[in-house]
Amino acid sequence: MEPVSENIRLVKRAYWLVKLRWVAILFVGAATYVSRNFLGIELQGVALYAIAILLAVYNLIVLFLLNHFAKRSNEVPHTAVKKIINFQIFADLLILTVLLHFSGGIENPFVFYFIFHMIIASILISKLKQLNLIV
Repeated sequence: MEPVSENIRLVKRAYWLVKLRWVAILFVGAATYVSRNFLGIELQGVALYAIAILLAVYNLIVLFLLNHFAKRSNEVPHTAVKKIINFQIFADLLILTVLLHFSGGIENPFVFYFIFHMIIASILISKLKQLNLIV
């Protein structure tokens, strides 16, 4: 059994973020539907469903990029790993901000997902720093 390179580990973590994003897409759609139809909470449903669709498209693009680099060669380039992970962190925070805005703003209890996302980003970025991929 040969050792797994750090790049492959980072790609696996990026795939893990993609899997988490699929769960988030389902959660956004289901929570919007339940909140509006069963709980009677006034939400901007069209905007929230549009965010879920945007999140799905973005997730498919990231999945395509990861598959492209992972299947192209046995060793994924450092710059590709760095760019994909940085793009995911930035886009996730941007989408989370927009999602919170349309679902109640700062009063929304899901504002704590920022903390969850920062913990995940810190773990990934610390691995990138160990590989000298971030200046």
